[in-house]
Amino acid sequence: MSILARKRPFQDLVALRSDQNDPRSAESAPALRDQSAFLPIDMYQTDDEYVIVAALPGVNADDIDIQATGNELVIKAETKAEEEMNTRNYIHRERRYGRVMRAITLPDGIKPDKVSASFDRGMLTCTIPKQQPVKTVRVDVK
Repeated sequence: MSILARKRPFQDLVALRSDQNDPRSAESAPALRDQSAFLPIDMYQTDDEYVIVAALPGVNADDIDIQATGNELVIKAETKAEEEMNTRNYIHRERRYGRVMRAITLPDGIKPDKVSASFDRGMLTCTIPKQQPVKTVRVDVK
């Protein structure tokens, strides 16, 4: 049986550089690279709010951390590997384990204390109310 391999020259160069700069063993380097894994999102807006949907398969709701400040939303999550992974003789592995993080800067101000989030079947949905623009009011002098 042959082992499947995908050609990924750029990722392989980044991994090689990471391995060279890491004083620990080469076996621990893939876990370190997974810590900065990319978190894909979809984002859209309505008149009153921004909505961000992130795919987090295999993550428990308790392992998600969301922080909102100013006009930025930060999503952090962690997927834990199965304990018996080290005892298996894998031929091919693509699933990632470890931490992911994404900081999203929104175009307008937000109301950080009004952000809500729901998590269903691996999909995280964050609803961020927009800060209403300051209206100019004409004041009559009496």
